[in-house]
Amino acid sequence: MLTQSTQLIEGPYGVQMELDRLDPIPDDNLDHYGRFAMLVPMNAVARSAVEATARSGSAYHQQFIGQTFFGERVTKCFTLSLGTLPEFAQIGWRIGRGRDALKNRGVDLLLTIEDRRVDQDSEKNRIAGIHARLNWVKGAGGFFLIADNKRGETVMLDGEIYRNDQRTIQLKNSIMIGECVFTLRYTPRTPEEEEQFLVELAEFFRVFHDDANPLVLPLPSDSEMRFGDWIFQNPISRGSYGVVYMIVNARTGLPAAAKRILKSHRNAYAVDREIEMTSRISKLTHRRIASAIEICHQKARSMAETQRIRNFLDENWTPTADNITDEYIIISPLLNATFRSLYTSNVSHTGRSIFFRRLLEGVAFLHEHGICHRDIKPDNILVKSYDPPEAMLTDFGCASDKAQIPYDCPGTISYLAPEQVEGRTHGPAVDYWSCGVVGLELVLGKVVGSRILPGHKLAQNQDYLRESESPLNVCALGMLQLDPESRMTAAEALPYLRDLEEMRPSRLMRNNSPA
Repeated sequence: MLTQSTQLIEGPYGVQMELDRLDPIPDDNLDHYGRFAMLVPMNAVARSAVEATARSGSAYHQQFIGQTFFGERVTKCFTLSLGTLPEFAQIGWRIGRGRDALKNRGVDLLLTIEDRRVDQDSEKNRIAGIHARLNWVKGAGGFFLIADNKRGETVMLDGEIYRNDQRTIQLKNSIMIGECVFTLRYTPRTPEEEEQFLVELAEFFRVFHDDANPLVLPLPSDSEMRFGDWIFQNPISRGSYGVVYMIVNARTGLPAAAKRILKSHRNAYAVDREIEMTSRISKLTHRRIASAIEICHQKARSMAETQRIRNFLDENWTPTADNITDEYIIISPLLNATFRSLYTSNVSHTGRSIFFRRLLEGVAFLHEHGICHRDIKPDNILVKSYDPPEAMLTDFGCASDKAQIPYDCPGTISYLAPEQVEGRTHGPAVDYWSCGVVGLELVLGKVVGSRILPGHKLAQNQDYLRESESPLNVCALGMLQLDPESRMTAAEALPYLRDLEEMRPSRLMRNNSPA
């Protein structure tokens, strides 16, 4: 049973180097199901400190001691597990030499330094009583080494010395606390085990970080790539010319989405248009627009790198090294939910209506600046918060600033307007149609699934929306009109939804529970 306690405490270290192979040794006294890492000593001082704690530390400190193979011998180490939480789980696993006057010596991972002269004679390498912490950070991705001890003692992570700061701990790492050198070894998991662990980690955030909608990212793996300060994790979607990855900033833990685009002679016009529009939108500021944080460009990659990227691409395109000319990476905010998650959630009709208003605020802003999105769908509308309702429009790969746009296979078929067909042009009114489809889905609580074409299907959905005079129904119906000129615009719809802002947050969720 998880319990909560509050208190503030201290922090981190590290150094890059080759790591020996580490394999866990079964230990029936440890909780393996929730274990996610081992902090393994890499030098004699660190080994001595951990072994001394294993021999003479209190029962509380010994519960964090495990063992592993290091350098072909059994080595005592610290184990980190959601099944064996630290004394103050909110602030994480405190590590240091401890303070005699504090309960549990004020630390969870006790470094028992037996040769006091080493510590006294080397001021720069002293280990504070509570030297550093290891923990997740609310709103950030990854597991952190946190340096915030009161004496300002430094820590080192992967060769970087810092104090009063924090860093994410990558897959291959070296952590230095005083003269003790460790490596944090993440526990390898199957995809099923990783999924279960992320469920447990989400509960950890809800209980100890008061985060009803936590962002939990997979633990580091061998498949990760590094691009500057960004660590590329798993792909989350893919298309004809690029892949969208979940990424995290190695220094700050900032989670983001990176769209990796390969440009060739075949798609040059489309890629150039997307980069131009993304760059333009990134200069606009609006709380409903998830504009690009950074746009990176580099020339074509090696054949091996191209082949690796090909494996992630849509089957309709198999580029070769000689026809790829450029690579772009568009980095944008990453949120842990989209409008699709609303459809099956317990968010009330009023709450869904306010989310719909958030979408229309973003669309109206783009149209005021002469930009048509052309790919509005639930997956491109990010849910930033359920209570209060906050959402952002993202992915501007199909955006255009032309008043009349020739059909060029934009967007997603089930959200295309009737006029988006070969031989016809279209304008900003296609955004109102796709918003109408999203509004209909919010009312239905499910994805429509196929394109709504003129005829029986359109009439049937319009009749369904007419069954209620709620603002959401009225606006969705006004936008699902066959004639583009007759569609309700985003600006016209906003007044219908404005009064909903006065609803108390607790009334937005059924049974007053989180989605």
